[in-house]
Amino acid sequence: MAVAQTEQTARDIALGLAREAQAARECAEEEAEFAREHARGAAEYMAKVLEPELAEERARRANLEADLIDLAAPSESPDSAGG
Repeated sequence: MAVAQTEQTARDIALGLAREAQAARECAEEEAEFAREHARGAAEYMAKVLEPELAEERARRANLEADLIDLAAPSESPDSAGG
């Protein structure tokens, strides 16, 4: 009788542990799916918003640099020849 009760207790414990393990697996799968969705959303945001903004900023800086180079270059106009 004691052996049967011990076996039943062991089965109950094993079943409880199996349920906990299954719940942990499901939770991990949900967390992984959330992480994948978050990464997908971040990638879309980068592609749609941040990359165009970065391209605009780079173009603006390139234009400013070109303007600075033009300002720093010696003028070749006839007026500057001392005429």
